Amino acid sequence: MRNNGHLFLRRPKQQKELSRVSPSREPLSRILIVCEGSKTEPNYFNALAKLHRARNVKVKGSGDVFGTDPCNVLSLALEYAKHDGPYDHIYCVFDREGTEERKKNLETACSKIDGIGRRKRGTIKITAIKSNPCFEYWVLLHFEFTTKPFVAEKGRSCCDALVSKIKEHIPEYNKGKIDLMSQLVNNAEVAIQRSEESLSLSRGDGSENPSTYVHLVAKKIMSMAG
Repeated sequence: MRNNGHLFLRRPKQQKELSRVSPSREPLSRILIVCEGSKTEPNYFNALAKLHRARNVKVKGSGDVFGTDPCNVLSLALEYAKHDGPYDHIYCVFDREGTEERKKNLETACSKIDGIGRRKRGTIKITAIKSNPCFEYWVLLHFEFTTKPFVAEKGRSCCDALVSKIKEHIPEYNKGKIDLMSQLVNNAEVAIQRSEESLSLSRGDGSENPSTYVHLVAKKIMSMAG
């Protein structure tokens, strides 16, 4: 039988068949969160990602290996971006509290992050996430809203004062307890609203104590829900 060239031509798809073709899915977003500490912040972000089934969220703590200096946090983030990337967004999570030298290093790290954003726009998206005085203010916002400044006094640091305030709501709170963070993230949406309100007020009166940008990371993780 002679092949007339038409036997193996694919017939056009009917409209009904075309309607069953699924649109191609965009690749999943991939983010990196690098924190100063190796317990509280990573435990919180991992618990939030688990709750919302957010895949492709990598959380690393700088403290155990590189130390908590803000410039070291940034260096670790860039190492991961170089050897484990690409990431759609990188977040460096910092506390404002500390010595004058540490505060100066925080300013240096944030300045470098701004410079990276300008020089490598479109290739690396990196954001400094600061809490004043520390990450525990974000934790407190899960229980109550306050704009009262936290100050060091009577041998206690600003962060010590915040932890004492948190313990009014959850007496067994300690920084490294994973199961507490798993409970805490259930109230993340309320914390986000309070954080945004607090930040708006702090911008209005020029006072950064207390304030936090952690809600930006929380909202990103929640948007990646699987």
